Amino acid sequence: MHASLFDVLPITLPVVAAALICLISLNDLQRRVARYRAMRTELEAGRPQIGFCDTWSSIERVVLKIERARLQEVLEWPSTTSFAESH
Repeated sequence: MHASLFDVLPITLPVVAAALICLISLNDLQRRVARYRAMRTELEAGRPQIGFCDTWSSIERVVLKIERARLQEVLEWPSTTSFAESH
């Protein structure tokens, strides 16, 4: 029993490691897809809001909300690119 286990481990451990790396990459991809969908929704919601604004301060509030969302994406970009380069 132990001999067969030691024969199989060198084959299975790299496969398990590769599967775990794939799962990590898949989870990161799903998180980024969800983030981009949320970003698209925010940007699409901002367009009609600007159309309904009748003062500069109300336009400024909408623009600041959109800018904060975009800034969050810019701040996250280095971690995304460094993660992609490591794989």
